[in-house]
Amino acid sequence: MLSNLMTVGGQVMMLFLMMIAGYCLGKAKLLPKSALASLTNLVIYLALPCMLIGAFEMEATAERVHGFLWVLAATVLVHLLNFAVAHICLRDPDDGRKRVLVDCAVFSNCGFMGYPLLASLMGDIGLFYGSAYNLIFTSLLWTLGLSYLQKKGPLQLRKLFLNPGILGMALGFSVFLFQIHLPPVLENTVDYLGNIAVPLPMLIIGCQLAHADLRKLLHDRWSWAGAALRLLVLPLMALAILALLGLRGDMLMATVICAAAPPAAIVAMLAENCGRDPVLASGVVSFHTLLSVITMPVVVSIAQIVAQ
Repeated sequence: MLSNLMTVGGQVMMLFLMMIAGYCLGKAKLLPKSALASLTNLVIYLALPCMLIGAFEMEATAERVHGFLWVLAATVLVHLLNFAVAHICLRDPDDGRKRVLVDCAVFSNCGFMGYPLLASLMGDIGLFYGSAYNLIFTSLLWTLGLSYLQKKGPLQLRKLFLNPGILGMALGFSVFLFQIHLPPVLENTVDYLGNIAVPLPMLIIGCQLAHADLRKLLHDRWSWAGAALRLLVLPLMALAILALLGLRGDMLMATVICAAAPPAAIVAMLAENCGRDPVLASGVVSFHTLLSVITMPVVVSIAQIVAQ
């Protein structure tokens, strides 16, 4: 257990140091808050899709396809359980705040925080299975998650199908399924662009922390309750249930790493679009991201023991 904790802790500490660099840049105003939207677009629309395409350049075996489908099914189960537990346990009397807190508890930052850790600990196979998690995450975020936040109005299914995460996964899976071999020049270009998908999100998150008011959240009991659910209770519950169902190895590890990440930053954007409380949402995302530096090594270390 201790060796597992040291291994995972070392990887998370590396990501945390990148966050600290972003925090310092934000405090020094060398990385202004106004630049974060453009940098986020760079990660979402270019770096992450390139990382996924590179990760899918592997031999298409029946075992891997089978594993991908298993992770898809496991991720659906994880999210539905997350939603049921969070909706019951988070009883903030303000309905608007409750909806923001529930979505923050249900949907993890499996892209910005999950992918870098998957790449560090598991390599391409981790990204391969992590993309299955991200596929279900994106689908449910833009349907169940958005519907839960909305006061009224139709679901934005167009955004679901044109989401860069879905498009990147579709391109990557096509490379995998049809065994497409990119020319060396194109392959190297994709790899170089994909490599920035690890440090750049950490710099962005660190800069967001520099502009967040964390003191207010320290006295908000429902924020702490949401943190306990998002960072410990829900991922450990997922680990226990999936292990009892027989999931093991890389499939279980990838699922739990994604499930143990802090809240997805996009929840704050959706909260603003839906007329909820974007200040609460962005504060919760930042606060829980800071706490995840402590909780993720613990959860992932336990998962490494169970997955064997």
